[in-house]
Amino acid sequence: MTAKEHYDNHLGSFYSWSTGDFERNMDSFKSFCVDNEIKPNDSKYAIEVINEDIRLVSTYSGLHPDLIVCCGDTLPHLDSFAEVRRLIKDCSDILNSKGKLILTFRDYSTELVDTNRFVPVKSDSKRILTCFLEYSADKIRVTDLLHELENNKWVQKVSSYYKTRITKDLVIGFLKDSGFDIIMDKVVNRIITIIGQKN
Repeated sequence: MTAKEHYDNHLGSFYSWSTGDFERNMDSFKSFCVDNEIKPNDSKYAIEVINEDIRLVSTYSGLHPDLIVCCGDTLPHLDSFAEVRRLIKDCSDILNSKGKLILTFRDYSTELVDTNRFVPVKSDSKRILTCFLEYSADKIRVTDLLHELENNKWVQKVSSYYKTRITKDLVIGFLKDSGFDIIMDKVVNRIITIIGQKN
């Protein structure tokens, strides 16, 4: 199953619930932008949201953005290292001079083993979401196990898909090869945050 099929047929129905409070997440990202001096230069709109396949970013070259954001572990949803490299290069090609690319993704460099492969994501009185991870050299099979209380009975719903097992060093290498200077590179709670600035 592809990542898109997984989201369309399974995860999409409860994804917003699983990510937590939207207002809190938005406030956290605002603080991140302020702390890192991420602000619009002279564009008419501070943010323009485009709902599109990220592999087609080069088709928006006419926008000449100052900032491109790819957060929330989206990058590993690409099918291969080559697609990740291509996306980063395309972002570099369309960004204005000194434009920034913000990337966040999970740190999959260290393989979780045994029972650590079962990751509790979120639960409440009606839902329990657990993620199960299976590692190979360049892929991770992700299985989302959702238990939902329906008519006073727990019902299990399961779906799996694959992520590309990218690492911080790999992505930083792609960024440097594509003409970015690394102005932030940190890992907090196994989430990697990188800011690249086009040189």
